[in-house]
Amino acid sequence: MNLFDARRKVSDWKLEYKEQRPHSSLGYKTPAEFARAALTLSYGKDAGSAHVENAPGVFNFPTAPAAG
Repeated sequence: MNLFDARRKVSDWKLEYKEQRPHSSLGYKTPAEFARAALTLSYGKDAGSAHVENAPGVFNFPTAPAAG
């Protein structure tokens, strides 16, 4: 209808997308749940057994070799 209405609809969509709608690529968690879970995990070589790399729903993909 107008710019205000468009902004409201986009804001509502972003909230639903990030806070309420689970994503299959994140283990059927919402992005907010996934981010909170990642923050509670420790990572690094001396962090013990809880590694973000090995968290459920986290898939590692090969990266391009470093430019040399």
